Amino acid sequence: MVKIDFTDEYKQLLWQIPLFRDLDVNVKHRLMDELEFTLYKVSRKEVVLQQDTRCNHLYVLLKGELEVNIIDVAAPNATSQSAKKTWKA
Repeated sequence: MVKIDFTDEYKQLLWQIPLFRDLDVNVKHRLMDELEFTLYKVSRKEVVLQQDTRCNHLYVLLKGELEVNIIDVAAPNATSQSAKKTWKA
C-alpha cells in the first residue's frame, strides 16, 4: 500500500458514503479536526487485511473494487465454506 494525500476530492467522496452522508456539517468538521485520516492506494490483488488479524482502524473504500474472502474454519471442509464478495465504490 502506498500512502497518498487526503485531498478535497477524497473528502467529498468520504462524505457521500451512507455512513457519513447525513451528518451535520458541524459534525463533519469536528471529525476532520479530531480524527486521523490516512489514505492508501492499494495495488490490484494486494491484501489489505487478513482474517483473524486484529484491526484498530475503520477502513473505507472510496474508489475502485474490493474483494473479500471469508473462510469458515469451523467447517469440516473449510474451502467449501468460503465466501467471496466484491464491492465497488
